[in-house]
Amino acid sequence: MPKRLVLILACAFALLLAPRGDAYALDVAVLGAPSNASFNADVVAKLVATGQFNTVDSYLVSTGNPTPPLATLLAYDAVFAYSDIDYDDNIILGNVLADYVDQGRGVVIGSFSMWVALGFSIQGRFIAENYLPVTTGGQSQGTPMNMVVDIPSHGIVAGVSSFSGGTGSFYNTPIATRAGAAQVAHWTNGQPLISEWSVSFGTVVALNFFAPSSDARADFWDATTDGGLLLANSLSWAAAGGCPDDDGDSYANSDCGGADCDDSSSAIRPGATEACDNIDQDCDGSLVDEFLDTDSDLIPDCIDPDDDNDGDPDVTDCLPTNPVAYNGA
Repeated sequence: MPKRLVLILACAFALLLAPRGDAYALDVAVLGAPSNASFNADVVAKLVATGQFNTVDSYLVSTGNPTPPLATLLAYDAVFAYSDIDYDDNIILGNVLADYVDQGRGVVIGSFSMWVALGFSIQGRFIAENYLPVTTGGQSQGTPMNMVVDIPSHGIVAGVSSFSGGTGSFYNTPIATRAGAAQVAHWTNGQPLISEWSVSFGTVVALNFFAPSSDARADFWDATTDGGLLLANSLSWAAAGGCPDDDGDSYANSDCGGADCDDSSSAIRPGATEACDNIDQDCDGSLVDEFLDTDSDLIPDCIDPDDDNDGDPDVTDCLPTNPVAYNGA
């Protein structure tokens, strides 16, 4: 899919790093299909409490409550969708959310919308055309779990000290972060908790927990931890444009949590073929890979001026891979 303009990306990343507060002036909306309407009120309250937003509106999109049209959603910089009962029409919702991302906006998806099927899953173009940065699955709950951060420098976990799923710890499983997406954090059992990527002209974040807190029901995520800030940061990140993929190789820049160690060259990316040179083509942090490194100095022999590290350069060493044979031995 097409990339956003480089200038927009640069400004967006700068925006995310700016101090939060009223000046941040983002307008966001919650699209909820909750089994209890008070759950939406709790999610909104947590977002408002962070001070990151100018407006936080709430829409019920469960059965009997149609999906707001694209024209309505375009009044917002980012939207958050979650469910624990059927959406009014999950195909229409998925189509509208995909159209919304195509307009350069941000989407955050929470549990249980990452079900592979059923009425409370997201469907339509959003799933069929892989806008979601994780795969879909079923669900689990009942084993208390916590967040383990994978990318401590990522904007979504900025200011976050801890997150506990509570006694219920509701989440979608088994799912996996897609290739090219950044996994920001995982649950203590290894399942993805926060994953994000830039897709089409927008950014999508997957938050693999049920959004209402223990203030709404005792077994939901622990309201004494930072779930509200995770929700808010995710919406701000998505609205700001997320992490760029300037070279179009489907891997985002490592400077902001992606896996691409050189986002100026599509030939340098995870999984690329490694050449024997001074460039880490596959972004695995090693120049050696499958190449011979006689002296184990992390420089492959093909570019090492002294393969056996005996102080006698290969060009003058009669046995360049034998450390006991050198000029002056």
